Amino acid sequence: MTVEELDRAYDDVVETTGATPRALAIINPGNPTGQVLTRETVRDVLQWAHRRRIDAIVSDEVYQDNVYEETARFYSARSVFFEDVLPS
Repeated sequence: MTVEELDRAYDDVVETTGATPRALAIINPGNPTGQVLTRETVRDVLQWAHRRRIDAIVSDEVYQDNVYEETARFYSARSVFFEDVLPS
């Protein structure tokens, strides 16, 4: 997931429906693969949501213990928000 992909999807919704997205769901880690977003990606997504005036962010982290790659690490959106996004 990249900010460019989020911009494209957001703009597509606005152009095709006239609606302005106001909520974002972050699924991390993915189930059933256990694929996780990097800390930088989580931070970028949260900063993007702030710039786009997203009112609600739902972070589904129920599978945070299902990370199968030994070198991968789970980062909570809440933690990244309070440590990296809010202070700036």
